[in-house]
Amino acid sequence: MKKDIWFIGVNLNGLWSKKAMKGIWDKDLESWWDSTGNFNCWKVGLDIKKRVIVFASHDKKYVDSFIKGAKAMSTLNVNLNHLSFSK
Repeated sequence: MKKDIWFIGVNLNGLWSKKAMKGIWDKDLESWWDSTGNFNCWKVGLDIKKRVIVFASHDKKYVDSFIKGAKAMSTLNVNLNHLSFSK
């Protein structure tokens, strides 16, 4: 039996959940599922799909850190056209 994991998903609308979701291994589907059954994860680490980025770890603190980073990035509103890199 595979060890349970913690994971989070991010898409263009933002985070899938406000906090890390606990994933429980489903041997029939060969993936981890959250308690609601609405979200699943296939691997530990960073997994980039067409419409969602999933980060998973056996250690919840790494997923919490990923969530903080995703929240910080979503608050940035930088227009790179206004930056000048000339000397």
